Amino acid sequence: MVVALVRRAVIITVCLAIALVVAYWIGSGQTFYLKIAAGFTLVILVVAGMQQNAWILIPIAWTLVGASLMLPFHFSFHDLAILLAVSAYVMFRVLTHKDVQRRLNFLDILLALIVLNTVVDYVRHPVGFLIFGSEMIGGRFFINIGLALSAYWVIRRLPESVKMASYIPYFILAGTLVAAVFQAIVHFAPSTTPFVYMVYAGVDYSEYVQSVVTTKDVVRISGTRDFGLTLILILCSLYPTKTLFNPLRIRFWLLGLGFLMVMVAGFRSTLLGAVAVLAIAALIQQGWRGLAITILAGSLLLAAVIFGHGRLYDLPTGIQRSLSFLPGRWDPIVLADAEESSSSRFEWWLRVIKEDVIKDWWFGDGIGVTEKEMQNVNSKTTFFDWFTATGGFHNGPLTTIRYAGVIGLVLFYTFMITAAVYSVKCVRMCRGTPLEMAAIFLALQLIWFPLEFTFIFGAYDLELPNEIFLVSLLLLLMRLSDSTRAKPSVPKPAQFAIPTAAMA
Repeated sequence: MVVALVRRAVIITVCLAIALVVAYWIGSGQTFYLKIAAGFTLVILVVAGMQQNAWILIPIAWTLVGASLMLPFHFSFHDLAILLAVSAYVMFRVLTHKDVQRRLNFLDILLALIVLNTVVDYVRHPVGFLIFGSEMIGGRFFINIGLALSAYWVIRRLPESVKMASYIPYFILAGTLVAAVFQAIVHFAPSTTPFVYMVYAGVDYSEYVQSVVTTKDVVRISGTRDFGLTLILILCSLYPTKTLFNPLRIRFWLLGLGFLMVMVAGFRSTLLGAVAVLAIAALIQQGWRGLAITILAGSLLLAAVIFGHGRLYDLPTGIQRSLSFLPGRWDPIVLADAEESSSSRFEWWLRVIKEDVIKDWWFGDGIGVTEKEMQNVNSKTTFFDWFTATGGFHNGPLTTIRYAGVIGLVLFYTFMITAAVYSVKCVRMCRGTPLEMAAIFLALQLIWFPLEFTFIFGAYDLELPNEIFLVSLLLLLMRLSDSTRAKPSVPKPAQFAIPTAAMA
């Protein structure tokens, strides 16, 4: 009885103290401390409320790389979700004392080697941040790697529910939908861009700039890209691809919505990736016959869209740019923009090689630029000059060699190819289980990624964290698939019924 009274008295005292402090902050206008207190309270509520399910925040917010300028610290939603999940993991370990050690996988070993190479890279080429006056600037890459490894650690250990893991594709879709909605708002009402940007700074504000300066340019709505591609991935994971082209089914119109979202983004590489996803899914699910049917049906639909442009309707410039590598009646501005992007990029790569832009091919030149180079950025600095200085060559192998050397390139390729092989194995393990759709969803990305990274577009500093995230989900599904396999039934002893007549 006494203990209960003391506990109540302590709780009441603490609550009164908090109320007095908050009232003082409100009265004195110290909103910064109010935001800090609100954020801390939110962390406690989320961690305590979600507990072992807090890991789902990571896939939901993985694509939400924009920050909210309304928060006191401009962390992105992606960063905040990982930090919350890590907090939940720590609380789970402290409260339950549960052993969550997982069996070591070959992918874990490869990742450890990549991390070791990254650490060596940082020691050889230390970088910092502009706000701290560092000589070399570009430390954000190492923060991204640290966050990706934290997400990897949590996802490998915290989840236990097969049902929740089977929803992973939908969690990711939810995050991309949030970004797409914000992008739709600024697209249809450009004047709202400054206000939306305060809430979510990940929106593409190019249309707002064009409306202010009244320039005619290709309109690319990049914020819809992730949503469209994720929707296509889910449909290809749920249904046989040849059934996606039946206009009498809702899946056909959802597939059309996915491709529309991809094409308005204006990236030819993303459209090609969406087409590749369809082809890989057809090959995985129905073999070569399914692939042939998918290619035929997709080609007829694409040909109909291209034929109608300029005759029956005019496609937006973003969609035209996505399709500009195909024959059609495209806007001259669109063609010029696409051609300049392609031709100048090839010349740029040759220049990088011929002019010895990369100094150390074996171990790399590290991440970042000097503060002097950063200060020299002005209106006369070209796109290619800036990315040449930072190492963002828009080419997977070249960026990897620039940052981590040939050694880093070999390690990363080994990691990607091994993950692709394991993803096929995971699909086989999850056949006929609730995890099958999620396994196919991951396999489509992990199989396509090495090809895209090599031949279309790649950036080591961006792709490595994303590959770490996908591999963590893959290993999670492989672990949980063991618990979904049907256990062999043990035959029960035969039971013989005694005839009623005999009993009588």
